Amino acid sequence: MATDAPSLSSAEFQQMQEQLLELRTANYELSELSKKREAEIVSLKQQHKSDNNPLNNIASIGNNLLSRTTGKKDQNVEHLETEVVDLRRRLQTQEEEFRLQQATLMSELNKVVTHADELERELEAKKTSSNLPDVDVPVQTAPVQAAPVTDDNPSDLAQELSALKKELNDANTSKKLLAEEKEIQQSEFSTKFVDLEKEIAWLKGVCAEKDSLKDDVDVLRQQILQAKHKSEQDNKEIAELKDNYRKKQESYVILTQEKERLQQEYRKSLDTMCQKKDNEISTFLSEIQQLRQQLTVVAEFENKQRVWEGERASLEDRITSLRADCSELRDQNESFQMQLQETHSANDCLSAQLQEAHNEVKFMQSKVEEAVETAEKRKQLVDEMSVHIEQLKNEHRQALDAAEKKQKATAEQLQTELDAKSGVEMQQMKEQLAAADEAQNALRYEVGQLQQLLAEAKESLQRASESHTSQLKAMEEQHAAAVAQVRLSAQSDCENALARIASIEKEKTECMELVARLNQEVKDKTEEIKLSEKKQTHVIKDLRRQLAAETKKADKLAEKAHQDGAAQGGRDKRNGSPGSFEEVKASDIVDVRRPPAHDASSVSSWGLVTGTNGRCESDRQSNHTADGDESVSSVHQLESENADLIGRLACSQKERYDLVERVHHLEQANASMAKEIVEKATLIETYIRDRPGAFNSSGASETTGSPSHTGFKKMLDMVKIDQSAGDIREMNRRLQRMLEETLTKNMHLQKDLERLASNQKNPTPA
Repeated sequence: MATDAPSLSSAEFQQMQEQLLELRTANYELSELSKKREAEIVSLKQQHKSDNNPLNNIASIGNNLLSRTTGKKDQNVEHLETEVVDLRRRLQTQEEEFRLQQATLMSELNKVVTHADELERELEAKKTSSNLPDVDVPVQTAPVQAAPVTDDNPSDLAQELSALKKELNDANTSKKLLAEEKEIQQSEFSTKFVDLEKEIAWLKGVCAEKDSLKDDVDVLRQQILQAKHKSEQDNKEIAELKDNYRKKQESYVILTQEKERLQQEYRKSLDTMCQKKDNEISTFLSEIQQLRQQLTVVAEFENKQRVWEGERASLEDRITSLRADCSELRDQNESFQMQLQETHSANDCLSAQLQEAHNEVKFMQSKVEEAVETAEKRKQLVDEMSVHIEQLKNEHRQALDAAEKKQKATAEQLQTELDAKSGVEMQQMKEQLAAADEAQNALRYEVGQLQQLLAEAKESLQRASESHTSQLKAMEEQHAAAVAQVRLSAQSDCENALARIASIEKEKTECMELVARLNQEVKDKTEEIKLSEKKQTHVIKDLRRQLAAETKKADKLAEKAHQDGAAQGGRDKRNGSPGSFEEVKASDIVDVRRPPAHDASSVSSWGLVTGTNGRCESDRQSNHTADGDESVSSVHQLESENADLIGRLACSQKERYDLVERVHHLEQANASMAKEIVEKATLIETYIRDRPGAFNSSGASETTGSPSHTGFKKMLDMVKIDQSAGDIREMNRRLQRMLEETLTKNMHLQKDLERLASNQKNPTPA
């Protein structure tokens, strides 16, 4: 709890003590008032109960008057008694809580004060050790005072009751105010204790830094002692080195004499060795030039080989890039499908998460509003405490800076003194040692060089002669073997490269031809589709026009036929022989329909033919759609669309031909009917004149049977069925041929693609 005591100033501490005293006095006053009220209530009860008291009469009279005026005095007294009991309980509980809080606060304050005293003592001890100025942190305490209590006794019961009510209300209000003030003070105490803890932690850090500085000073003192000890050892070593130096000077004189004698002998031997080495170097240089020329030839061949390998690598890279493109397209298609599924599932998850997030955001907004209100209250307290904390920090920083400056100055003085003393002595010793070492090393180096030169000169002569001969032989053999290997490998590589290049070029030409062929086929198919679509549109427009014209013509002919029939019926009625006319008409129709194969005699026969044709068309369409479904499952969409267009064209052309034939038949039938009507009219007139009775009997029998008309219908049905079956068979044959052709083309294309893929994966070696 108690970590930062110095942040609480003396004035603030006095204010806290004054507030605690005020709370105590208010609590004591309330407790005394409650005791007074209890005593007054007890006295009133005793007055009511006592009969010997002469004031009972007055009290009874007052009670009667009060009961008359109010009628509820006893109830009010009981209510007041219950309220007083409740107030006692509340006051007792509040007093106990306040005492506990006060005890805890005082214990914590005592701990803080004791800890602050300890810190002050430690600071004073450290200041005395580091010669720092003293900083006093005063801690004051104030005595607890109790307010006097005055007693007031009422004279009348009514006044006492009203006064009791007022005082109870005042006690409730004061109790609420005290509770609010107590909460505010508790929050202030908590913030101040937190600040005290922070400042105590900072002081502990300062103490730790000072301890580290003391440790550093102790380490420096130990280093100084060690340096003095080392200087004494160095002095002893210098004395020993001086004795050794004298002995070495005597040996140096002897060695110089021997050195001069040996140098003369070595110069003579070196001159002879130099002449021999110059001759050997000239021979080596000539051989090196020859080897360089051979290496240039080999390097040129290697460059060519690298160029061939680069071309080969580029071709392989192209092939791999084409394969990679194919695989990437497949992977992309699969990845796109997977991504679609994932996006659908992710959208569902995100929608659920969004709903949860909206609910959480609403909940967090309510929390944030509450936190903002509390944060604003805390900011005010923090701003007030931060100003005081900064002042204290500045004071402590100034004190620390002064201490650090003093310590640095003392350390620098000590270091300069040590450096000055030890530097002079060490320089003298180093100079003497360096001179002795240089002289000794020079003598040893010269003697060693002379001895090595003698031994090396003898050995180098023997080795040079032996190595030269062995190297020449080895170089010649290696050169011959390398040249042979290089030639063989170059020839084989050239042949392999040429064969691979030829095979790659063949594959390339084949691939280009296939690509050109496929592109041309695609272009031809697209052009054929466009032409067929244009032709179809023109044919459909023409057929629509022809259909409209022919429907108009058929309607006109039907009207004319109805008019002619009506006119002929009127004539028959006039002549009085309707049955004879129908008999002759049926017989003439049979006679007329025998020579032509596809003629129609009347409007009723035209309807029959159109009905059969409609059935045939529906059969064709159903067969065509069934075949189309089978083709779509096996053949590409383009080919299925081409087959559909061809079938539609065939159907439309057939329908057009049928319509033209029907129109021609109708025109012929109308002309023949006009002639027949005239001829039959004359015949009917002659028959009526010659045999009127026989004609009437025969006409009735013929009209009832009419076998010729039913036979004609059956014949037309057979003919149309045969025609529709033949047309369907032809269409099926054409579609089967188209399917077989497309399937064979697809098989050949698949084989070519597999062959290309196998060639690209496994290039043929030469």
